[in-house]
Amino acid sequence: MAQGGELIRVKANHWRGDLSVGGHLTLTNELLSFRAHRLNTDTEPLDLPVADIASVATYRSMGFIPNGVVVTTTSGVEHRFVVSGRGRVVAAIESLR
Repeated sequence: MAQGGELIRVKANHWRGDLSVGGHLTLTNELLSFRAHRLNTDTEPLDLPVADIASVATYRSMGFIPNGVVVTTTSGVEHRFVVSGRGRVVAAIESLR
C-alpha cells in the first residue's frame, strides 16, 4: 500500500537485459522509481521522472502471463516490469501523463 507521497507501491521485477531484479516499484506525482532488494546482484536504483514517460503499456511475460508493464521514455528507452495488478499500475501512471 502507498504511504506518504506515494501514489502506488508494488512488488515488482525489473528486467535488466536477461536479468530479472526483484524489488519495489513506486509511483509519486514526480517519479516512477524502482528499488531492488539488497540481496540482488544488481541493486542500481532507477528513477524516471513522470515528465519523461512517453508511454506505458501492458505485455505478457513469457508470452502468456498477463503481468507485464512496459514504460517507454521520451528518449526511446524501454523499462519492463513484472507486477501484480498491472492494470492499477498502468492506470496510475496514465493519470499523471
